[in-house]
Amino acid sequence: MRKALGILAGIILLYVTGSGPTTAALGQTITSNLYIDTTNTLPLGYHTSPYTAKLTATGGKSPYTWSVKSGKLPPGLTLASSPGQISGAPTQGGTYSFWLAAKDARGQQVSKSFSAQTFEQPLDQYGGLVNKACTDGTKPHFYTQKMNKRWYLCTPAGNAFWMNGVFDVVTDSGTDYQGVNANLLAGAKYPNSTIWGNHTNRRLLSWGFNTIAPFSANYVLAPFTSGLTVVMPYIAFARPSMYALYNSHGYGTAPVKDILYGVKSSVYSGYRQVVCDYWDQNFWNYLSGELQHDTYGPYGQLHGPHNDYAVGIEVDQEDELGGFGAGMDFPIVVNGVASGIQSQFHIGWVALVTAPTQSSNTSRGVTYTDTTVYTKLQLSSYLSTKYGGSIPALNSAWGSKYSTFGSNGGFGVGSGLLDEDGTCPAKITTCWVPSGANIGTLAGATATMKSDLDGFLLLHAQHYFSSVRATLNSVAPGFLYLGADSVGGWGTPPRRQILQAEGQYVDVIGLSAVPPTCLNCTDIQQRIDFTAQYGGDKPWNNWEGYTANPDSYMSPYANPRNVISFSTQAARGQYWQQHMIPDMFNAKDTATGTYHVVGFKWWGWSDSRAESANWGLVDRRDNPYDGVSATPAQGNDAWGYPTGCVTGFGCEVKSYGDFLSYVRAGNLWALRSLVTAP
Repeated sequence: MRKALGILAGIILLYVTGSGPTTAALGQTITSNLYIDTTNTLPLGYHTSPYTAKLTATGGKSPYTWSVKSGKLPPGLTLASSPGQISGAPTQGGTYSFWLAAKDARGQQVSKSFSAQTFEQPLDQYGGLVNKACTDGTKPHFYTQKMNKRWYLCTPAGNAFWMNGVFDVVTDSGTDYQGVNANLLAGAKYPNSTIWGNHTNRRLLSWGFNTIAPFSANYVLAPFTSGLTVVMPYIAFARPSMYALYNSHGYGTAPVKDILYGVKSSVYSGYRQVVCDYWDQNFWNYLSGELQHDTYGPYGQLHGPHNDYAVGIEVDQEDELGGFGAGMDFPIVVNGVASGIQSQFHIGWVALVTAPTQSSNTSRGVTYTDTTVYTKLQLSSYLSTKYGGSIPALNSAWGSKYSTFGSNGGFGVGSGLLDEDGTCPAKITTCWVPSGANIGTLAGATATMKSDLDGFLLLHAQHYFSSVRATLNSVAPGFLYLGADSVGGWGTPPRRQILQAEGQYVDVIGLSAVPPTCLNCTDIQQRIDFTAQYGGDKPWNNWEGYTANPDSYMSPYANPRNVISFSTQAARGQYWQQHMIPDMFNAKDTATGTYHVVGFKWWGWSDSRAESANWGLVDRRDNPYDGVSATPAQGNDAWGYPTGCVTGFGCEVKSYGDFLSYVRAGNLWALRSLVTAP
């Protein structure tokens, strides 16, 4: 819509909605609405790094000529009048505001205000801070180093690196409540997957991120996409606890058993997380094969080109590491309220009551030629060794009535330790095996029985982490072992035995939001101190994620339960900037004053259709939550790709708030703070 504002000296002044004044000679007939459709905020620039931003206009007669109407571009950047492209390399940090004008072939002109931010710290090719060198210098791969009281990740170029990572950088193929299939929308918006990958990485860098975390598409990972020119560090990932259950791709010698599957439903009715039989050599054969074949792409995340961009490797995630989740030492608190979530079962208890053999697993569709459940056998061996082969000594300590450390009559009916199924036969008046709500706390067990099962848990976790370490040393030497992805849960550390074992064998402990995602908790420092006490003097990397469903694509759905949540994108972003980042960066243990956190991994890139949750940096129409892109209005981003609307897929149904301005500010604050850290 155009509105005549007045006649001055033979010039008609016109206003083009949202774009500023357009001018034409008196008497000229104007038949178009000239409009600058590039969104107001230009990409973040990095000191001395190449920079480009594309400007677009519509409604006039091409070609368009561009100019700076008022203000100044960041030093080091210039505007090409045709085509409208800002390029160069920033030489000075700061935030800059200016008006840019576009003139079409008829002489119509329109202007619009823009802002651009440049980060003042020079970075190496990996995103390491040139002004904060690691004293160990250059190395073939990323490494860790403790300098003074702070742990650091260091790039191969020998510079400090704070990890701002993002999980799950990918689109999905499901259709959501608006009828949108994110994969098909991306296919309509971008010419091919490589272009999508380059553009996605550009956007991540523009918001202050520097690392691609697990569950991400090959198209954003340099080892897998030969046409990827916007290269970012990444975390390599292996999932043997998921895929060994099927012996996927035949990388192992046989499928591996799930020991929780062998626990009777009458004894355990809770969520059936995966609890692999890590004492079965088949599991380690599988992990070795998976690492050798690099299953996530043809070029190899560890063995292919650009593997110097691998920050390290994570093996398994907490969802597939049953018993490695939230421990018993702290309450699970969500949004400042005790959640009532039960901590996980004790793996020692699972080993005690599971069946000693399995011939098949119908839920997985697999059969076993070797039926032995080695974890239960190992528990029997552990207890036999501790009690010198004396079953009376064990019975005295546990208050039990076993006849042998082996089997005597069969599982569930016999009297041997291997026959234990947790059902407590009626003939036994006092049951020594915890049940019901006590399977996590082991309440009701004698103090010695609890101590023994805790001891086996430590042995079990040590076996797991040490065997992963040994396999990595054999198949993928030189890469950081970043532990399991996100042990613990809901801001609650895992059991101390898990921390003890992980701290012994990993290079970086992966945690689930410790600190700070325990909103309004009064015991955050105690959680930090607990993690440091049992995990030892190690660096940590942190999982983070929270939602604001009411101000998002997922607004028809309530915020998910049991996660930190907000009502607006601005509040979500303010928490990021004011609490999440500084709380992690400044977290130190009381005993030694050590700063352990070396970065985080955010969940995730896009909103989740499956969970109806606003986890994303972008929504399911691929529009960033930046306050200007996720809106019903048609626009273009600073690389020329559409925002708001996509042909064939319609437009956003309403506008959503600004999350990403706060995110970028928080991410850059961490990088600046790392440079000045003592």
